[in-house]
This record gives sequence, C-alpha cells and structure tokens, in this order.
Amino acid sequence: MQGTTYNGAMPAWNQLDDEQLAATLNHTLYTLSDTTTPNDIPPITPNDIANQRDQNLTPQDQHDEREELLADTDEPAADEAQPDDAAADDEAEGEEPAPEGEGDAEAAADGENDAQAASWNETLGEDTYASNCASCHQANGQGIPGAFPPLAGHTSDLATRDGGRTYLTHVLLYGLQGPIDVQGTTYNGAMPAWNQLDDEQLAATLNHTLYTLSDTTTPNDIPPITPNDIANQRDQNLTPQDQHDEREELSLP
Repeated sequence: MQGTTYNGAMPAWNQLDDEQLAATLNHTLYTLSDTTTPNDIPPITPNDIANQRDQNLTPQDQHDEREELLADTDEPAADEAQPDDAAADDEAEGEEPAPEGEGDAEAAADGENDAQAASWNETLGEDTYASNCASCHQANGQGIPGAFPPLAGHTSDLATRDGGRTYLTHVLLYGLQGPIDVQGTTYNGAMPAWNQLDDEQLAATLNHTLYTLSDTTTPNDIPPITPNDIANQRDQNLTPQDQHDEREELSLP
C-alpha cells in the first residue's frame, strides 16, 4: 500500500451495527481522505452493510478480493511474506542441548500435550490463530507488554478456574472490554468478538493456546474445548463488559 508492504491481520468488526460501520467508512472517505472523493462516489449506506452480512467469508477471501481490485492499477500487490531473519538464524544455528535431566521432563510434558492435541484439529488451530490472533498476541503467545496481554500460560490458568472454560468461549464470541491484570501488568484495551469464525475454528484456536502456546503443561483434567462447547454459548447476547464482569468472578490472583 503506497509503496509499503503490510502483513498483519485486521479483525472483523461485525459486532458494530450497520449504521456505525457505514458512518466509519464514510469518515475515512470524506474526512480522513487527503484528496477529494469524486462526486460520483456516493456515501456508503447502512443498507450497503446489511446486504453484505451473512456471507460467511474468511479474512483470506478479502485478501483475494483486494488482489482482484488492484490487478488493473499501478499499485503493486503485496509481496510474499519473507521469513523472519532471526528465526532463520536460530534454525540454522540449531538449539542448545538441554541440561542433563531437563530433556526428560520436557519430553514428558510434550507427550502429555501431544496426547491432548490428538483430540482436536491442531493444524486448524495454528492456522486460525496465525490469521486472526498473532498480530496482537504474537506468534508465540507472549503478547506485547502494556498493549496486548500474553496468552501463553495465561489461557491454561483461566481454564483451570471454575467457570474459566465458559469465560474463554465467551471472550471469543462476544469480546472483552475493561481493565484486566495479566502476569503483573494491567491492560485496558478492547478485544473484538470473533463470532464470525465457526465453532470448530474457535475451539481449535483456544486449544492451540492451551496446548501449543502454553508455557506450562495443561492439566489432564482440563480436556480440550470442543466445537459443541462453542455452539452452546452462541446467541447469549452478551456484551464485552459482561466478560469483564465474568472474569472478575474467576478469583484470579
């Protein structure tokens, strides 16, 4: 875009109503634009938004749609994502051998997590997380201090609390608004709802944070979250603030 390549992920904002989304788009067209929008481009209406809901599109669909829009313009399509240099260097150098005895403990933990992962779609969880979550919470789940909270380890801590599994499904379905404390840092942003993703995608994403990103072994008595767990929590008409109140009841340290 304008000579710069971007490779992040923009969340869906379909929790906003048609009038809000139309007004936001028109703000970018007529107020933020550094050139005058042509008179033959009318404002976007709430009906324009309403007519495009329920299309069951994925973020990749919009990427492909954008490529088609720019095919006949001078603006170049986005370059292929390049491998992270630091990651490539680490891979080339290899990992340091674990201290004596530590490898056995890690192998046991890996085996336990592997057994849990066998009961859910690990590839779907990794792909969905990478497309929708990693730009904020980072690929390793460590987050960005002060901006986006870590998920590695924290998700498993939440899942072990009474009501924690339901809370996690609610956060993905309805979003979260309000200050929270995670591992000694306060965050006061807003997480959008991700209910445009289907039940299997949301369940696999939560399990990815539980069993793949977790920096501790998720206990055996915390089974993987299933698509049915997600489906049973849809249509609750909850607000992002409701999840904040629900989190307060989990009695987190």
